[in-house]
Amino acid sequence: MNGYLRVALLVESSYSFGRRLQQGVAAFSRAYGPWTFYHEDRGQDDPVREDLAKWKPDGVLARISNPRLAKQLQRLKVPIVDLCDHDLVPVSGRVIVDHAAVVKMAVDHLRECGFEHLAFTGFPKAVFSCCREQAFIQYVKSLHITPHVHVPPPSKNVPPGEKEGLGQIETDALRYAPALANWLRKLPKPIGILACNDRRAQQLLTVCSNLELEVPDRVAVIGVDNDEVCCDLSNPSLSSVDPAAFRIGFQAAEMLQEAVYRTGKPQSDNTPPVKIQAVEPVGVIRRTSTDVLAFADSELTDIVRFIRENACNGLNTSKVREYARMSRATLDRYFLKHLKRTPRAEIIRVRIERVKELLTITDLPLKQISKLAGFSHEETMYRAFKKVIGQTPNEYRRVSN
Repeated sequence: MNGYLRVALLVESSYSFGRRLQQGVAAFSRAYGPWTFYHEDRGQDDPVREDLAKWKPDGVLARISNPRLAKQLQRLKVPIVDLCDHDLVPVSGRVIVDHAAVVKMAVDHLRECGFEHLAFTGFPKAVFSCCREQAFIQYVKSLHITPHVHVPPPSKNVPPGEKEGLGQIETDALRYAPALANWLRKLPKPIGILACNDRRAQQLLTVCSNLELEVPDRVAVIGVDNDEVCCDLSNPSLSSVDPAAFRIGFQAAEMLQEAVYRTGKPQSDNTPPVKIQAVEPVGVIRRTSTDVLAFADSELTDIVRFIRENACNGLNTSKVREYARMSRATLDRYFLKHLKRTPRAEIIRVRIERVKELLTITDLPLKQISKLAGFSHEETMYRAFKKVIGQTPNEYRRVSN
């Protein structure tokens, strides 16, 4: 197979999510190409330059978020893989964020911090925000918890027939900060809040600061995208779900190559059935905005904190029972009532989270990772990780970098 495909890469560079998508595409190209790219700095809603058709791409990887771009790309009559949720044009395939999995991961994290009240805030008319809002409501209700939701009204300044871009949507939301503040005042406390993305979470933290609401003790905030600059510039630093943009870009590139060479040579139509892949997030990157334990039971908070501080340092259930001054049966019933898992399961959970972190941010061998995470043997870590995550540590590392 000739790897030198000509690929139009139309993904925004104005957001960290788009840049990570591009990195995933580039990684696939280095491994299986190299490809030749038509690429330029762009915003998500920018049109395509007219000279793209003259360049004669073999295929397109794009975030197709508006009808104008959709029409321009359809005229090219080449395979297209979309990396957006909007479904505006017939394509060969679509690779997107698994919004339900993102929401579940964020909510579970807030629950693990002890929050019994949960809320969501997003942007109007942003498809990804609407998807996450609906997933949030559905999942929180399944936990028998009342979901609290706030979304500002849509802008009234958009001309008829035009679509408001994400940048403008985010800017418009700032005009409704007083309404967001009123909503925050009325919420039950303490509460954990999921924002649709890191930009919205940053806006939320600013309002919390203006209201002198303590973060994370009274209001814990988690965003989505793990935009490191945005997260670190937030005050306090922002916890965020990493939506696996690198993995999405890599899988989208793989899908495009399959579409172009499905019959062993470049094709000029999009007639095969559309393949849709929803990619699960990498995990929660915990920072100060959720660095708290908010269980109503102070004794439970103390024991859980003891486990989380010592799980990777050889902690076992005997030491937990000694610290808690409870029998095994009593401690297990206590944890099952409040956390829905035993102390041993909590120790394993904390260790697995540490393994995931080390696999993502280091190149350490598995033997050293197992030791740093508190496992007595590499084989024990391997079996526990595969059982909980559904992948081997090496498989997880490969798709997370």
